[in-house]
Amino acid sequence: MSEPENWSPLGRLLEEISWEGSIPAGYRRGGRGMENVLTTQVMQALDYLPRADFLRSVFRDAVGADGARAAAARACTSLRLTLLPPELQLPPTRLAVQPDATWTDDSVYVLVEAKRIGSSRFQPQQLVREYVGVVQECAGRVPLLLLVLGAEPPILVQGEGRTSVRDAIAQGLPALAETVRPLPESVDELLAGIDARVAWTTWARIRERVAANASSAETRYGTETVIRLAGDLVRAVDWHGST
Repeated sequence: MSEPENWSPLGRLLEEISWEGSIPAGYRRGGRGMENVLTTQVMQALDYLPRADFLRSVFRDAVGADGARAAAARACTSLRLTLLPPELQLPPTRLAVQPDATWTDDSVYVLVEAKRIGSSRFQPQQLVREYVGVVQECAGRVPLLLLVLGAEPPILVQGEGRTSVRDAIAQGLPALAETVRPLPESVDELLAGIDARVAWTTWARIRERVAANASSAETRYGTETVIRLAGDLVRAVDWHGST
């Protein structure tokens, strides 16, 4: 008998924590300031809030990859959220991509890379691996790598200083091409596709959009549930950002 799928956001978070060895002391404070906890709280709220007004607006309000974001926005009501999904392997190496979340259906493949609010940095080669992973896994769907950042770019890459998102990916592609074979596309094709496949937003932008939409939600939906969910998302961002 196969193992039942661990699909719930809380279940996925607990599985991720289990790989961290002994439970870190930070979780005793409710995981305040920890990106996996923030991501779970925000993405779960977006999963349950009315998609046409909330998730769609998050995609539309991001920056970059206009066509891919539009495709994700159109598909918002059919997308399936997976929090902290299993890692992606880049064959034939042992290199792995660890998404923070995915939003997927038959037409769109969105990989979310989230950073904590406040000081954070990307590991060397992290973004280029995630970018190649998105192209590898999309399987004919529209690919989108969506970065959720604590602050607007430029981003900080360990050992490389601050740089644009595009340059962080472009500069790492030649080295990755030496180990990941075959790539899902040629290096030239991957370079040419960066601007069409990579977008970013910030936790603050998501918070502001959800708060603005919630102000009219009570009249539109006539239910307190929507107001409470939107309020929980706003409070989560504020709580994690006040560390």
